Amino acid sequence: MACLLAFSGLVGADHIHRTLKVGVYENPPKLFTQANGRSAGILIDLLEEIASLEGWKLEFVSCEWQACLDALATGRLDVLPDLAYSDERAQRFGFHRVPALYSWSQIYRDPEVRLESILDLQGKRLAVLVGSVQESTFEAMLRGFDVHFDLVPAESLEGVLQLVLAGKADAAVVNHYFGEFRAAALGLVETPIVLQPAKLFYATGLERDVLLRDRIDAHLADWQKDQGSPYYRVLKKWTGESPATFIPEGVTRALVLLATSLVVGVLVLRRTVIARTGELAESNRHLQATLDAIPDLLFEVDREGRYLMVRARQAGKLAAPAEALPGRMIQDVLPADAARVCLEAIAEASREGCSAGQSFALVLADGVRWFELSVARKAPLEGGQPTFMVLSRDVTDRHNAEVAVVRLSRLYATLSQCNQAIVRSESEPELLARICQDAVAYGGMRMVWVGMVDDADRSVRPVAWFGEGTEYLDGLRISIEPQDAFGRGPTGTAIREDRPCWCNDFRNDPATLPWRERAQRFGWAASAALPLHRDGRVAGSLTLYAAEVGAFDEAAQRLLLEMAMDIDFALDRFRKDEDRARMAEALVEREEKYRELTESINDVIWTLDPETLRFLYVSPSVFRLRGYTPDEIMADPLDAALTPESAARVRELINAHVSEFEAGTRSSDEVAVELVEQPRKDGSTVWTEVVTNLVRNRRTGKVEIRGVTRDISERKRAEAEIQRLAHFDHLTGLPNRTLLKDRFHVAMSLAQRTGQHLAVMFLDLDHFKNINDTLGHDVGDALLVEVARRLETTLRAGDTLCRLNPLNLALRHEIHVQLFRARFRCHNTHLTHCLI
Repeated sequence: MACLLAFSGLVGADHIHRTLKVGVYENPPKLFTQANGRSAGILIDLLEEIASLEGWKLEFVSCEWQACLDALATGRLDVLPDLAYSDERAQRFGFHRVPALYSWSQIYRDPEVRLESILDLQGKRLAVLVGSVQESTFEAMLRGFDVHFDLVPAESLEGVLQLVLAGKADAAVVNHYFGEFRAAALGLVETPIVLQPAKLFYATGLERDVLLRDRIDAHLADWQKDQGSPYYRVLKKWTGESPATFIPEGVTRALVLLATSLVVGVLVLRRTVIARTGELAESNRHLQATLDAIPDLLFEVDREGRYLMVRARQAGKLAAPAEALPGRMIQDVLPADAARVCLEAIAEASREGCSAGQSFALVLADGVRWFELSVARKAPLEGGQPTFMVLSRDVTDRHNAEVAVVRLSRLYATLSQCNQAIVRSESEPELLARICQDAVAYGGMRMVWVGMVDDADRSVRPVAWFGEGTEYLDGLRISIEPQDAFGRGPTGTAIREDRPCWCNDFRNDPATLPWRERAQRFGWAASAALPLHRDGRVAGSLTLYAAEVGAFDEAAQRLLLEMAMDIDFALDRFRKDEDRARMAEALVEREEKYRELTESINDVIWTLDPETLRFLYVSPSVFRLRGYTPDEIMADPLDAALTPESAARVRELINAHVSEFEAGTRSSDEVAVELVEQPRKDGSTVWTEVVTNLVRNRRTGKVEIRGVTRDISERKRAEAEIQRLAHFDHLTGLPNRTLLKDRFHVAMSLAQRTGQHLAVMFLDLDHFKNINDTLGHDVGDALLVEVARRLETTLRAGDTLCRLNPLNLALRHEIHVQLFRARFRCHNTHLTHCLI
C-alpha cells in the first residue's frame, strides 16, 4: 500500500510540474528581474538548465520576499529559489537534500559608523529583510553578548540598503552575494562581522512536488562533482571565478574572527553573570514582595484546568477556600458559565502563548462580582508539560461603570432620536409611536408605552407602545384614583402626583404587586413612569421597562426627565398647531366671506396711506365704478382718482383731518362724508359719495384712512329731475309758474334800476277744448308742445316763455310781439291757429 501511494504521488508530481510557477524576488546576483523584464541570476540559470533537461516549462512570477513565502505556502507558487534552511521553515516548506549554494550573512555599514566587532553593535540600528533568517535568529544570537540594538525591517533587500543610505539605520545585514553585488556600488562599507553560514535551496510546498525536489537533487549532485558542469559555468558567469570549496577561505577567516569574538563575549558574559548574581537575588526579593502585594487572585493551572497553586490576598473573592483548591478542577469549583470562560482562556493561551480580556460573573457573599482573566503559558521544565499562570482581577466597579456608560450612551442616542422624532413627526400619534420604538431600539429598553388620561372614567388608556411583551397592555387596568388599588402603581402615581416614579426593582417593589404576575414572564427588572404634560397640565405618562435591576440610576433619570420635557414641548406644539390650524381655517373662512362681501357689493372699500397718498387696498368693485382694476388704482397716486377740481380740496381735507387725529381732537369714530366727482377709464366722470374715518394700524402704528365710495349717479339724476320738475312744465318743458315768478322779480328789479321797460304777455289757445274732445288729449298735448317749440324760436336770450296752466302761456318780452298764423300737423290732422 505504501508503495502504491508513493507511486501515485510521483505520477501526480510529474504531471503537475511540467509547467512550474517560480517566484522571483530581488536578490541579485542570485535571482532578480532585469530591465527588460526577464528573470536572471545564479539560481535562475541553474533552474533553467535543469528544466531544459527535464522538459519543464518555467513561468516566473515577481513578488516581494514575504509575499513570495506566502504564495509558496498557499500553492500559488511551485518553486521559490534561494530559501535558507531552518527547522522552523522545514515545518512549512519542502527542501531537497543537496544545497544549491552556500551563503552567509555580512554587515555593511554607513561610512560614518565604526563597526569592528560584534560588541560595536551596542545601541545601533540594524536594517534586515522582514521574515528573513537574519531577522529571526540574529537578535537571539547577539543577546547572549549583552549587546542591545534595534532591528529596522524592510520589505526587500534593496530596501534594507536604502534604509542605511537614508540615515534610518546605521548598518545593514544581508547575504554576502547581494552585499558584494550592491553595497559597494551604493557606497556602503563591508565590515569584518560575518554571521550565519547558510545552505540555500529551491523550496517547494511541504506535502507536494516530491519528484521535483528529487530531480533537482540528482542534477546538483552530479554537477557539483564535475568542474566543467553547467553548475560551475553559471557560478563563473555571475561571480567571475569557480569556487574550489563550498565554504570560501574568506568565510573561514570570518568565522575564526567570530569565534574570537565569542571568546571575548564569554569573558564579558562571565563578569556580567557575577555582577548579575547579586542583582538576581535582590530581584527575587522584589519579585516576592511584588507577588505579595498583588491584590488580584493568582492561580497556576495545567492544561485541563487543575489548580496547582493559589495566591489570594482577598480570600473572600474565591469561590472556595484557598487551601481546598489545589488538585481540584476549575469546572468542579466554578459555575458552568464561569468555568467555560476560564477553560477557553487557557486553551487560547496554550495556542497563542497568552490570553487576555475574558470575563465572567460570580455570585459571592457580597453580591455579584465580575472578574477579568489574564492567562500566560509558562515554559515547562525539562521533560514536563507547560502550565498556565492565571491572574483573576475583580473588575466589578469597572464593569458596572461600563454598563452604566453603555446605558447612558443608549439613552443619549434615544434622546437624540426623540428630538429628531419631534422635528419630523407631523402628528401626536406618529410622535408617540416613534418615541416608543426609539426607546427600545436605541435605549435598550424591553418595552415602552405611552398612556393618556381618560377623563370620563379617570383611567389611563394606552395610545402607543413598542417592544417585547406589548400583550401586557391587553386588558391592562390602571387608575389615577388614590383609593383604587390599581391607581397606586408607578404610572397612576406619576400622573396623579405629577412626579416621576422610579422602580429599580420591579419584582420586589410593593407598588408593582397588582401587575407583577403579568410582567414576570417578560423578564422586566426595573420600570420608570414619567408624567407627560399638555398646556401645563398632566395629560398622560411615559412608562419604560428594563431588564436590569437598578437600570434607572441618577444619570439615566436626568436624561429621561429631559426626554419627557422634550415630549411635553412637542405635545404643546401639536396642540398649538391644531389651534393654529383651526384659526387659519377660520381666518380663511372669514377672508372668503370678506372677499365675497367686497366683491358682491357695488360700494368700493379702500385704505389710503395719508403720507404717500397711495392706496393700500382697493376692493374689486372699483372696476364697476370706474373701469380700473384694483392694481391699476393702487399703482397711481390719489390725484389720479379725482378730477382736477376736487383733488386740491380732498388733499386739504386729508391734511386737516390727519392733523386733528394726531393732535387727539379727532377720533376714529368720527366719519367724514364728501361728494366727489371721479374720472372713469372711458373718459367720463362719475359722482360718488365718499365716507371716511381715520384709524391707527395696530401692527405698523401708522395712521391710515379707510373709506367706502358709493356711486351716486342715480341720486344725482334724481335730484336733477326733482329740480327740473319743481321749475319746469313736465309736458312742454317750459318754465312753470314758480320759475316765472322768480325771473319776473329779477327782471323787475333790473328794469327799475336801469329805467328800461318790461313787457309780460299772456297767450291763450282758443277752442283748445274742442281739439281735446274731438281729436283726443294726445293730439292736444302734441299741439301744446309744438306751440311751445315755435314760440321758443322767436325768443331772445333774455326772454322767458312759461306755461301758467293747461291753456295759457305767458311771455316776458322787452320788445313787441308780432302776430302770426300757425299751421300745425298733429297725428295726420291739419290745424290752423292764430296767435296774438
